[in-house]
Amino acid sequence: AIDTLSGGAGNDTLNGGAGADSLIGGAGDDTYIVDNAADSVAEDAAAGTDTVQTALTAYTLGVNVENLTYAGTAAFIGTGNGLNNILKGGVAADKLIGAGGNDTLIGGAGADTMSGGTGNDIYVVDIATDLVIENVNEGTDTVQTALVSYTLGNNVETLTYTGSASFTGTGNALANTITGGAGNDLLDGGAGNDTLRGGAGNDIYVIDSASDVVTENADAGTDTVRTTSVSYTLAGNVENLTYIGTGTFTGTGNNLDNVITGGAAMDTLSGGAGNDVLNGGAGGDTLIGGAGDDTYIVDDVADIIIEAAAAGSDTVRTTLANYALGADIENLTNIGTAAFNGTGNALNNILIGGGGVDTLKGGAGDDTYVISTGDIVIENADEGIDTVQTALAAYTLAVNVENLTYAGTAAFTGIGNGLDNVLKGGVAADKLAGAGGNDTLIGGAGSDTMSGGTGDDIYVVDIATDLVIENASEGTDTVQTALVSYTLGNNVENLTYTGSASFTGTGNALANTITGGAGNDTLNGGAGADTLIGGAGSDTYIVDNATDSVTEAADAGIDTVRATLASYTLGSDVENLTYVGTAAFTGTGNALDNILTGGAGADTLDGKAGADILIGGAGNDTYIVDDLSDVVTEGLNAGSDLINTTLSSYTLGNNVENLTYTGSASFTGTGNVLVNTITGGDGNDTLDGGAGNDTLIGGAGNDTYVVDSASDVVTEAVGAGTDEVRTALASYTLGNNVENLTYTGSSSFTGTGNALANTITGGAGNDILDGGAGADSLIGGAGSDTYLVDNAGDSVVENAAAGSDTVRTTLASYTLGANVENLTYAGTSDFSGTGNSLDNLIIGGNGTNTLTGGAGNDILIGGDAADFFVYSPNWGHDTIIDFMATGTAHDTIRIDHSIFADWASLLAASSQSGSDTIVAADSDNTITLKNVAVSSLDSFDFLFA
Repeated sequence: AIDTLSGGAGNDTLNGGAGADSLIGGAGDDTYIVDNAADSVAEDAAAGTDTVQTALTAYTLGVNVENLTYAGTAAFIGTGNGLNNILKGGVAADKLIGAGGNDTLIGGAGADTMSGGTGNDIYVVDIATDLVIENVNEGTDTVQTALVSYTLGNNVETLTYTGSASFTGTGNALANTITGGAGNDLLDGGAGNDTLRGGAGNDIYVIDSASDVVTENADAGTDTVRTTSVSYTLAGNVENLTYIGTGTFTGTGNNLDNVITGGAAMDTLSGGAGNDVLNGGAGGDTLIGGAGDDTYIVDDVADIIIEAAAAGSDTVRTTLANYALGADIENLTNIGTAAFNGTGNALNNILIGGGGVDTLKGGAGDDTYVISTGDIVIENADEGIDTVQTALAAYTLAVNVENLTYAGTAAFTGIGNGLDNVLKGGVAADKLAGAGGNDTLIGGAGSDTMSGGTGDDIYVVDIATDLVIENASEGTDTVQTALVSYTLGNNVENLTYTGSASFTGTGNALANTITGGAGNDTLNGGAGADTLIGGAGSDTYIVDNATDSVTEAADAGIDTVRATLASYTLGSDVENLTYVGTAAFTGTGNALDNILTGGAGADTLDGKAGADILIGGAGNDTYIVDDLSDVVTEGLNAGSDLINTTLSSYTLGNNVENLTYTGSASFTGTGNVLVNTITGGDGNDTLDGGAGNDTLIGGAGNDTYVVDSASDVVTEAVGAGTDEVRTALASYTLGNNVENLTYTGSSSFTGTGNALANTITGGAGNDILDGGAGADSLIGGAGSDTYLVDNAGDSVVENAAAGSDTVRTTLASYTLGANVENLTYAGTSDFSGTGNSLDNLIIGGNGTNTLTGGAGNDILIGGDAADFFVYSPNWGHDTIIDFMATGTAHDTIRIDHSIFADWASLLAASSQSGSDTIVAADSDNTITLKNVAVSSLDSFDFLFA
């Protein structure tokens, strides 16, 4: 049927189906499906961007419709209108015809023919047989293609590559703009003032006009301009320039690393900044490298090279038979195959021969020769430090050449001369032989054999199977190695580690210098007076010679000397010392915090300043302690050990027996549970052996001994101060030359003095204090104490209410001091005993006793002989236990006549109380005679005075 379809303001799709339909889209971007040649499409102007889709074999867009898309499979003819059309063909050979607008023609598959008409048209070309037809002056037109190669037809200005491969794009006689892609593109604008944009990739630009423009971005590949212009200067971001013309050419580079190649005529090439390669080609060319490390290709004797001083390290590469470097050029390489004579200049040259038998002469400067079979090197004396590099299997240095480097991979034999040579091998098992100079031999990989000859030689060893051969008296030689372990062979003096790990370096019988690295190295010089240098890291030094020297830097790890010497003192910056011998050892530290370790012998360890750790091991060891932070470590049953110290106070640690003070001040020395001997100095020392049967030796000064074992021994010299024993033992007797004894326990104590004037002090218990001979001072303290007094100069000191105390004396006369209650005569002669104001018990002996109780309620016991009991006024209530009123040994009471004037008055005051007689002067003063009858009394029993 004949349909009429009208859209609205939206983006409509109208499909009339079969029949001659009328399609009216209205506003919006509408799509019309046209399947009948009689279908009509009606669009208003400026009513959106509209598209006709059709399967008809031919279709021409009506007015106000912009785009046409073919949906069929046959050949199609699509024609546009005056708008900016997009015309899309199908899979066959289509014809697309634009009109007056800026059209885009997309032929699709098939060999399409596209004609855009006037306007700036775009052609999408996808097959090489697509045909683009443009007339003169019909706008600026563009071909877009993904083909790998395309040449613009007539009257088309622009070519753009849309693929991702490498592209060859060729222009025409117009002023073309050709744009490549991400590949390595070749862009040739042809005649006309063209603009070429390569994009990413290594692009080639063919330039035939001075007005051609090349556009490249930074870091967008290595790009090349190929030109027929007589003069060309590279634009920014383009690296290379090649002349493809036939005339004289002037080529100029930029600041990049340029490769500039001339032609067959006399060219002038200037590199500018950058590391440039200038190749003039045939003809007498002028090559100007500019700044940078430039390379010149010289193929004509008339070629001229211009280089400024200090403008990089430059190289000439030539095929000429003879060439001498000009001023300011460093290197020369022959790239020919015939014989070549190459001559350097006063610079440090590198001369490389070619395929022939070459003669190379470096002249002054430190020159390097790269040679092959038959090449001759000529050097005069004192013309620098020169080097031969070769891949030959064997080479012997000529005179006046110092160094030899092997550049091959096979086994190599390299022989030096009488100079100071540096001989370098390769990766195989090489043989390097020096001669009379101070040579350096570097074997490289492989099991190399190196012989330096006479002179002070250096061997670089990089594999354990390298062999160093040195004869006796052939100089002072050094092995340098990065191996983790190395032992010097015969006749080599020095060893230096060049690696970064930990290293074990061992010397020989010579006086070696062994140098470690930054790791934890172990350096053993062996026999000989060696110098060991550890470097950074916690290093270990094996020292077996008294003249070995150890060199360490400050703060370069925690380092240890292991010594077999009988005596060793740590040098600066070394922390630890360990004895590895079997005899007695004397080890001395330094100002650092040292660890000194002895062996099985009787060692003496002195850490000096610093907080040291001293470990004696087995044997009778002596430790010198001078810092409170010093630590002594001894094993159980590891000998009888001694600490000598200058500290003012020290306590023995475990397993150390003896302590001696070596200072001059006062000292406090304390033992442990062992049997200690503690020796003081000249000061006022306090010595405490602790548990164990200790020997305490105070020396001069007023010393104090703390005794806690009955087997402790105190040793004092005559006239060596006023000394004191302090003890908690239940009983103690002062030894010789000790003055004082103090009980520090809490039980009862028996303290005995000696012949000196002792001060003996008890504690809180019931003490027995016996000063012995000498004028002693006895201080009982609390408790009921007993004092043995045998010298009139003895003094007894008691506090009030400090127990019921007794003086036992052998003196002929004794008067109780204050606060002592009892007095007992322990002698055999006559005795006069006098009490004090306390209630005294006074006991006489077997002789004639004279007992005076004094004030207080006293008890008096006279003994078997005729005793006297003396009373003065206000004596209190006394009791006489053993008064004998009759017989030849009868006792006598001597009483002050102010109390009783005579016998009658006394008898009148006497009364019987049971078996006792009581004589009462008044109610406060009585005398009780135990077991005495009043009737037995007689006047001769009393003496009134």
